[in-house]
Amino acid sequence: IWVFSAPQTVHSAAGRQAMDALQQKQVENLRCLQILEGKVCDLMHKLCGKDASAKGRPPKRWSHATATCRIGSQELLVTFGGYGLNSNGGSRYFGRQNDVHFTYDPQDRWYKADIKGKCVPCKRQHHSMISTGSSCIVFGGRTNPTKGLNDVWVLEAKLNENDYPYFLWKEVPTTGKQPSPRWRHSMIFDGANLISYGGRGKSGCFNGLVHVLDTKTWEWSEHETKGPGPSKRHSHSAVYNCGNMIVFGGYENDGDSFNPRDRNVYSLDLNTWIWSQIPAVGEVPPPLFSHTALVIDGQMLVVGSSYYVPPEAWTPTSDRDIKRVDTQWDNLDIGMRNVVAVLDIVKARWHPLSLNRIFKGRLFMQHTSTLIKRSFGDSDLKLCILGGGGNCYFFGPHFNDMTVLKLSEGSTLKIK
Repeated sequence: IWVFSAPQTVHSAAGRQAMDALQQKQVENLRCLQILEGKVCDLMHKLCGKDASAKGRPPKRWSHATATCRIGSQELLVTFGGYGLNSNGGSRYFGRQNDVHFTYDPQDRWYKADIKGKCVPCKRQHHSMISTGSSCIVFGGRTNPTKGLNDVWVLEAKLNENDYPYFLWKEVPTTGKQPSPRWRHSMIFDGANLISYGGRGKSGCFNGLVHVLDTKTWEWSEHETKGPGPSKRHSHSAVYNCGNMIVFGGYENDGDSFNPRDRNVYSLDLNTWIWSQIPAVGEVPPPLFSHTALVIDGQMLVVGSSYYVPPEAWTPTSDRDIKRVDTQWDNLDIGMRNVVAVLDIVKARWHPLSLNRIFKGRLFMQHTSTLIKRSFGDSDLKLCILGGGGNCYFFGPHFNDMTVLKLSEGSTLKIK
């Protein structure tokens, strides 16, 4: 018999004994599972060096970097650095990291990488990491709120005698007009060169200069641009498409509470270094920053989160936008909503994508988005949204769980 009274709950003696026995059994079962999981991980490590990351789960981070890396016939998803929980197994604290984690399939087990050698990059966040196929190149970031970086590192994946990956870091000495230290910048790869734009440093946002790194000679060059380009900004996105760099969103200069306000799309011709504005129509996304973008067959997929923005901050383009301005965003997190949209670059038209479910407690900011092109034995095209979140001085840091979306290709990209 259960007797309920406010504000306390009183159980019979027999009920308390039964509950105590059930709880003790649950504790014993949990302990057995933890011991078994630990033994399995230890055995995997002894056999082939496999080290499970956070018991097989992806690291919870924000302002990290993620890319794919091909090794033999396999393709790995690799993430480096960012702000998150220390994963060294010692003291548990939040801070900037410089570890590497990888997986064969993001919905399967993740591993902490086996790094050979003592030469590794320092801890950092808000850096960029680009895949060149068989390796990844890291540039920039910051170690604290005022100290930026402009170093270049190459991460290579190799196989040991048991056909298990291990990784090597190499710092690259560059020549030419090296960019000043920066973070929250963008970087793309055109097949031969790394192209960096924007970002911020100790004194604020950088001007419109574009920096190009030749990945064969490791020489930097600096290019002035012409045309109606974007204003100085950071926390924007940039993608490569058919000889052009396409820039969207971000904070203009140092921004304010209701920035970013720029919803325009800009395209830079990488042969003439002339900017043009893409006159995109349709359901234009709200202002975004710290979002991600990637290109799939001429369509730019944007993933981010938007604050509730007052009418004077930006001009709505549809009845739905007007309704959103007058009310709070339609999301479980009051004042925020997640945004997933596609821009058909040729037709210059935006198409919103509806999520098949609401991801409660996931804030698509400071995350990474990586396209998985059927490289893990699955017939579906997948988008892995890893990490993200933010910090609150009252409630502490919040880290997202990983999100994997299945996409269907066609004339208009859709979420299954």
